[in-house]
Amino acid sequence: MQLSFLRQFFNAPWLIAVSAFLYVLSQASLASIFARMGVANFLTMQVTFFNAEDYLHFFAQLESLGLLEVYASHLQLDHLHPLWYALFAASTLSVLMNRLQLSAQNNWLLALPWFAAGCDAIENRIQSIFLLGHQHITDGLATLSTFASISKWLTVLVMVSAIGCWLLRLALSGCRSKA
Repeated sequence: MQLSFLRQFFNAPWLIAVSAFLYVLSQASLASIFARMGVANFLTMQVTFFNAEDYLHFFAQLESLGLLEVYASHLQLDHLHPLWYALFAASTLSVLMNRLQLSAQNNWLLALPWFAAGCDAIENRIQSIFLLGHQHITDGLATLSTFASISKWLTVLVMVSAIGCWLLRLALSGCRSKA
């Protein structure tokens, strides 16, 4: 599938609105779960746990606090969450690219939401495997999960930066045209 097709397909302001609603609803639900576990602990786990020992310690800590089931419950929501943010990002990127009349050279950015969602799906699947039992937590899977998470977050940073720059560009061009 060509990226120019995706650019036109996702160029729909209504899709931004619908996917933003689903994304915010999903994110708020996940945030309420993470707040119970400690957001900093969760983010640290996502980007620094490269071995089984770190995960075993983390899960033991959650279990001792009675929070392991809370952690497991986040995966119920988090399996669909990547779809909502990928739709939101893809439609936002497409609409902005078209509104700013950016060249087709920028279309590669439309692959980023789906790459981030794929990384998130890999991370979620590995976390689900870990919850099947301690014997499933290996250094290799721990490393893969962490690399998937870091890749996701770096990709999100690129997308948010592009969207922010383009929104600023639109705002500044609107200010100049009114002056």
